[in-house]
Amino acid sequence: MNILKPKQDKSQYLDIIGNKMLSVSTPLPDTSIEHERTAGGPAVMQVNGEPAGEGDKPSLAGTSPTNALPQTGQSRLRVTRLVGFFKLKSLLKPIHSYFRDKDGEIEQFQLYEDKENDLVYPKIKAHHKNNPYRRYRLTHRKSAKTYKYLRSFVEQQGLSDFAIASLVITMPKTNSEYLAGQGERGRRLAWALFEGFWAEDLPAVIKQDIKLASHTNLHLWRTQKPIEPHYHFHTLIPNYGLIQSTYKDELEEVAFEFSRWVWHRQRGGREVPFSDSQLEQLKSLWQARLQRFNKRHGLGKVADKVDIYVDYVDVWAKLLHRLNYNGRHWSENYAEYSNENPGCPEPPAWLENYENRARVKGWWCSLKTINGKDDKGKLKVSPYTGEPMRYMYSLSYEGLIAHAAGELGMVEFVKGEPVEGNLSEADLNWLKEVMRPRYYELVDQDATEVE
Repeated sequence: MNILKPKQDKSQYLDIIGNKMLSVSTPLPDTSIEHERTAGGPAVMQVNGEPAGEGDKPSLAGTSPTNALPQTGQSRLRVTRLVGFFKLKSLLKPIHSYFRDKDGEIEQFQLYEDKENDLVYPKIKAHHKNNPYRRYRLTHRKSAKTYKYLRSFVEQQGLSDFAIASLVITMPKTNSEYLAGQGERGRRLAWALFEGFWAEDLPAVIKQDIKLASHTNLHLWRTQKPIEPHYHFHTLIPNYGLIQSTYKDELEEVAFEFSRWVWHRQRGGREVPFSDSQLEQLKSLWQARLQRFNKRHGLGKVADKVDIYVDYVDVWAKLLHRLNYNGRHWSENYAEYSNENPGCPEPPAWLENYENRARVKGWWCSLKTINGKDDKGKLKVSPYTGEPMRYMYSLSYEGLIAHAAGELGMVEFVKGEPVEGNLSEADLNWLKEVMRPRYYELVDQDATEVE
């Protein structure tokens, strides 16, 4: 594929909104990803307490984040913060019998420095590939790599008005249950439905001669109750696609160049991916596609409400968190659910055998090739800013407490926003208990005594 320099429409400039720090006195907000309203209806519809496809509050396994919030105004001071403590506590050693042979331990802590904080990440030893915390960290690692490739591409191309539309495409309960019962075949059927949506429905609505790119995940489960099937897609679509150029390359082959997907401008001047009528048309086309599917498979008329939820992702402050959310492994939600419902059934086969791998389209397929070798590829980025951090060193539990001067902080990211606090004595005792013995006992001793 030959790609020329992009065309930019400076009159369509979109402000890039940076991440902002929450005050420490702010209560912990709802953890579901909040949609900005796109013309054509409410941005989020609650289904059994869950925004369709977007999930709800994760269980926090015995620790209240509200109680963890500090009572002093120290959010702007440079402190040592353990990133994702509540996830660590929920996922490292879940209490359900299903995880009896799938727990993990902390070996040591890795310390990174960003502009305002010393951020700590635990290095763990998991005893099974489906340890939920191991899966959680793998998801974040993959998301960070995708984020860095995408950001590098945008900076190289000089796309100052780059933005991303986020779509959540839902299916009725009847369809979800049918697809789950089909196992792996059901997943192939679901993806075939999305292929039709992408190749036919979306182009019919936007009516622009442009080849868009996308990054899409298929979720099979309901966040609040993951043992129930709830098939839906999360897809990210950048506002730049490829158009055929009027030029040819040196081999006289057709070349392509980047061009902006023109969004709808509302009365107030804000740009959204779709107008009212476009969004309604998109929903109608998707429902009609599902109706044809049901007729072929003997499922009857689509009785439940089918919807598509649209918002745009703040670049770059919240994109990394959205990639993490879309790419998460089912065991993360099952661990949180089973911690609160220890008598619940084990994961059904349609869920246990599923790997949530993203599928990409358009120029996103060539993202790594377009970027070439990126020296920043292995740098860890700050969850606050998305900028690369400096690795400092590894620490034992005692070394971590000493570095934090006895007051170890924590930070959780909710809807991409930081919620900060200090760990209690009970939290610190739990950390000490889950340290792997050989590290806890030996890492601070003389090097000659360590194997």
